Amino acid sequence: MELKLNKYQNQTQNQKQRLSQMQQMSLRILQMNVEELENTLQKAVESNPAIDIIDDSPYQEKKQIDYDLLINYQIQEETLEQNFLWQLHTYPESIDIDLGEFLIYSIDDDGFLTLSKEEISNITNKTTQEINKTIELLNTFEPVGCFCTSIKESLLTQLKTKGYENSLSFAIIKNHYRELLEGNFKTIQQQTRCTQVEINKALKIITECNPKPGSSFANKTNYIHPDIKIEIIDGDFVIRTTQATQIRLNTQYVNNKDLQQYIKPLQKEAKRLIESVTLRNNTLIRLSEYIIQNQYSFFKNYGNIQPLMMKDAADTLQLHESTISRCISHKYLEFGNSIYPLKSFFPGKSGNAYSENTILTHLKTIIKNENRESPYSDQKLAELINKMGFQVARRTIQKYRKMLNIPNAKQRLCNPL
Repeated sequence: MELKLNKYQNQTQNQKQRLSQMQQMSLRILQMNVEELENTLQKAVESNPAIDIIDDSPYQEKKQIDYDLLINYQIQEETLEQNFLWQLHTYPESIDIDLGEFLIYSIDDDGFLTLSKEEISNITNKTTQEINKTIELLNTFEPVGCFCTSIKESLLTQLKTKGYENSLSFAIIKNHYRELLEGNFKTIQQQTRCTQVEINKALKIITECNPKPGSSFANKTNYIHPDIKIEIIDGDFVIRTTQATQIRLNTQYVNNKDLQQYIKPLQKEAKRLIESVTLRNNTLIRLSEYIIQNQYSFFKNYGNIQPLMMKDAADTLQLHESTISRCISHKYLEFGNSIYPLKSFFPGKSGNAYSENTILTHLKTIIKNENRESPYSDQKLAELINKMGFQVARRTIQKYRKMLNIPNAKQRLCNPL
């Protein structure tokens, strides 16, 4: 009976693995910003002879861009905390916001909780059941695998999210974690009664998980490269992606029978990459069209950005909400000689907590990157924030600035931050 169960698990695992190879590549490519995509394509061209590069770039503009929204060409990238706070306040279902924020502020740079559930309960006066429920919801946020107390728990969470809860990979982590760390694969094979091939496939799935899921959000300063450019030409909106490296399938080896055995899997990999890039760009363009339609006053007359939910975009475009989230994460849109985070066009419902949190985040970013010799007054800060679609008065900016313990313009001039 046990042997039969293992065989069943192996069949299910193989099917999911074939599906995940295509889905995971598409999701990885979709989540990449244009700089990450360029690096990925360049590496693919160098390592795969089945990929041919098209030597003409549709986006080779070298002009200096006026970043009047983000103020400077260099900004501080989104932190892990900011990423989770944004997902928390746009979560479509009921969730304990106060407890969620406390948990978000209780994780380290790798995404692991720094407090035990007992300590969290004592501090927040929440029951263990309430804490477990909120953590379970937070575990669905990207990157998956955070809000755990150990690498083992994180790996199990990631495998469960990917649909491998009943797989050999999951069983190895759950029941044979010590043997795995020690590299004692022979013992694992004996105890699971699986073949070496089955063990290798399970280990491959495990290696695709990230033992430190929050590490990709390490604080660093990068240049901003827009992923989408929108222009108005002859009264019409023209949308295009800014991907410079264009690739195609290299057909040079198609008729060479001697190389077929070697080149065929490389061609399959190349086709998968090309299709994933095409899907990414098409999804970005479709989403940009949706943004223009629903934020028309902004793009036509620089009017206010209207309340908009990711769920609405997902329903209209017939995509999963997580796809929309991946599509706008860490990506920017260039319009009217300015650059805007795609996230800024989804401020959620009017008056919700997310709006205030977003204002605080943008306020910190603007002040951090202002000209130290000419700091912005509260009135100027209000004007810049209002351009992003948030109706705030100078007094409100003053209140938020004090909440952040940031001095006024005159004090910042004398003592730069």
